[in-house]
Amino acid sequence: MLKVSSPYKGYSLQGKHEIRSAHKEYLTFNFSFLSDDPDHNLDKNSKTINKRVRLKLLEKIANLSSRNIVEVLNLRREEGFERIDEDQVSISINKKFIQSKRHLECDDGYWIFRLNDLGRVIGRKNENIYYLLAIDTKFEMYSHG
Repeated sequence: MLKVSSPYKGYSLQGKHEIRSAHKEYLTFNFSFLSDDPDHNLDKNSKTINKRVRLKLLEKIANLSSRNIVEVLNLRREEGFERIDEDQVSISINKKFIQSKRHLECDDGYWIFRLNDLGRVIGRKNENIYYLLAIDTKFEMYSHG
């Protein structure tokens, strides 16, 4: 009979160790770069962004930010996001967003979420940060066909 003897005894961890699950990632929403156009931002004098739109926006952000980002990105576009190529969206981007060079760090295209029949929120996404760039209540910033 052949005996195999190995000096390797394996590696043992010293002390107390436990395997913990990773933290879930959630979306965060950044309002710093909303459009300068009062028809597309939260300016209190806006004629297009009324209390109903503001309330729906708050409800939607509360819903999206309380769910794991993987779950959110897998929702149907009516509930979560849809991505549209940059050349299909007509938007005036806040100059500070470009000056900060954040646009270079973002995923391709615009990421849009719906406020039911009240409008659409158009923004850019960088990992788990969503930059709100405009609120479109007139449905004029891209083709809805």
